[in-house]
Amino acid sequence: MKSNLYLAAKLICYLLFNLFIFNASAQVERTAYYTKAGRETKLKDSAFFSRTIVHMTDQPMSYFKIVEHYLPNNTIKLNGTVQDTGIILKFFGRLEEFYLNGEKRSLENFNSENVRVDSAFYWYPNGKLRTISHYPFNDKIKGGVAYYIAHYDSLGNKTLENGNGFIRIEYDHDDYLQGEIENYRREGKWEGIMSKLPITEVFARGKLLFGVKTKENGTTISYDSTTYWVDPVYPRGMPKLMNFVSRHYKWPKEAKRNNVKGVLEISFVVNKEGYLEDIFVKKDLGFGTGEEGIRVLKMAERWKPGIQRGEPIGVMFTMPIRLDANP
Repeated sequence: MKSNLYLAAKLICYLLFNLFIFNASAQVERTAYYTKAGRETKLKDSAFFSRTIVHMTDQPMSYFKIVEHYLPNNTIKLNGTVQDTGIILKFFGRLEEFYLNGEKRSLENFNSENVRVDSAFYWYPNGKLRTISHYPFNDKIKGGVAYYIAHYDSLGNKTLENGNGFIRIEYDHDDYLQGEIENYRREGKWEGIMSKLPITEVFARGKLLFGVKTKENGTTISYDSTTYWVDPVYPRGMPKLMNFVSRHYKWPKEAKRNNVKGVLEISFVVNKEGYLEDIFVKKDLGFGTGEEGIRVLKMAERWKPGIQRGEPIGVMFTMPIRLDANP
């Protein structure tokens, strides 16, 4: 039940590749600061929360402990584990989230593919249980599909029992969707507000048949399951972008001279037209390495933009570039 954090969507794709052969498994521990909208900021005093990621060296694979705290009171916001398999915030195992007042918000479980599985629980800010869901995983269902078991309103009244009844799913920023559940899955017409726009969606056995979004000027946008969410696409795929950066990255002389080694992170937004904007160095290695990373990405081809509910949207990416001046 997480809200989309940037222009109604935020997708962080962590594409880790080598410009040179680089063998290292150093301890990782990093704390960063974020605004309420989820944008990283260097200003701790104006940040809404902090995020600390620590390498779990006692694990047989590369796992990282992730902990977020609300600021300035430093109360817990999120607690879980992510995998170092290429995508930032690829959760694994138990994930807990909390409200600003300290009450638990959700308890979910993820498999090794970052897909929700097993039982999930959601609470109201007052501590009362809101929803119990189950995400089955078998030969037919590969996880990520919610089966709704029980739901309560904020006063504790049960509106959904044994997979049948009414449910209201609430998101951040006063967004919500509500409708009927039959045999644990969404059924019939659902209505709500998403990103301040009225939404109507029709389901059959949990599958979205079609939806309609009404804009401020009265025009409508129609969509179905194929245009509900589409990731931005780089021409001919991400390996092409990786190869492009590898071929065009020019080592700054000072970086070579100082034997720079590590992971450079460049963040950017693929906007509604498919162009890159808001490009900035998220993690710099110094000596001009960040500026060179930005230069190369600006040279890359135009992307096919992402889509959410039938409309192009801006999607944020973070691309790390692994560097070794002396491979």
